[in-house]
Amino acid sequence: MGKGKTASLVLLAVLILTLALLTGCQFQETENVLTASGTIEATEVKVIAEVGGTLQELTVKEGDTIHAGKIIGRLDPALYQIQVAQAEAGVAAARAALAEARAGARSEEIVAAEQEVARLDAQVAAVQEQVTLLEDNLRRARELFQAGALPEQELVNRESQYNQTRHQLEAARAQLEGAKSRLALLQAGSTPYTLERLVAGVKQSEANLAVARLNLSKTALRSPAAGLVASVNFETGELVPPGAEVVTLLDLNNLWLNVYIPENRLGEVQIGQPVQIQVDPYPGQSFPGRVEYIAPRAEFTPRQVQTREDRVNLVFRVKIRVTGGQDKLRPGLPADVTFMPTTP
Repeated sequence: MGKGKTASLVLLAVLILTLALLTGCQFQETENVLTASGTIEATEVKVIAEVGGTLQELTVKEGDTIHAGKIIGRLDPALYQIQVAQAEAGVAAARAALAEARAGARSEEIVAAEQEVARLDAQVAAVQEQVTLLEDNLRRARELFQAGALPEQELVNRESQYNQTRHQLEAARAQLEGAKSRLALLQAGSTPYTLERLVAGVKQSEANLAVARLNLSKTALRSPAAGLVASVNFETGELVPPGAEVVTLLDLNNLWLNVYIPENRLGEVQIGQPVQIQVDPYPGQSFPGRVEYIAPRAEFTPRQVQTREDRVNLVFRVKIRVTGGQDKLRPGLPADVTFMPTTP
């Protein structure tokens, strides 16, 4: 009976030792798997106002999902419609001058051309005086803004008024030059060089019309790509300067995250290597990804890594591209990344 009990104890000890060894091997293997942490991010897409103006309409709000090419808002087109009309008039005048030069001129036409030059000359002088006044006002406004005595919106309004008046001056000068050319042509008669100049004037006026129509079309604000509306940066009625970011989108089909790998384990990471991504909202579920980029230079662990020991280590930034689960993953989610072993 004693021998049987002893044998049982020996067998139990052997089993416990074997189990401990196996558990130790499993722990060692798991411990050697390379893991890292980061935050899911998405590529930002900006809807930029290529021309300035008052935001007349905005059709999206934060959280909306929109498709590429969607019109998300409109700027007030009134100024640009006027510019198109002016450019169309310039084309008509240039074509008429060319046709008249080819047909010859009468004395009453010369008188009418002189009157038109005088009228346009007075118009240019009046607009020039207005531009000078607005330029002085704008200079004082900028000084007040720098001193903190003028709101930014008031400065933007004065800049817009100055720019609009300056455009009017340029259009008036162009009309005056056209009228002078026509008068000179009528007074001197047509020559081959004059006709060439008028042909060139027609082409230039047509180009100006194309630019005016293009600017008018840009008052419709279109999304350059599909995405989720992350922020709306202007409200209806606000003045939007050229180049302003009206709406910011997140491209949810273009998700990625940065992780940081210790220098002594960089050899375990390769471009194209598959990874598994885990996030807290979906416990027990993994999402696929791959290594897209490995930084060529080491750096100290970024400040946002909170472990004191890790913050003093040299690491390499590795960019992970999310290749699945875009319908569930969202920017800002903390994520754990497990690097799948690669075959030698």
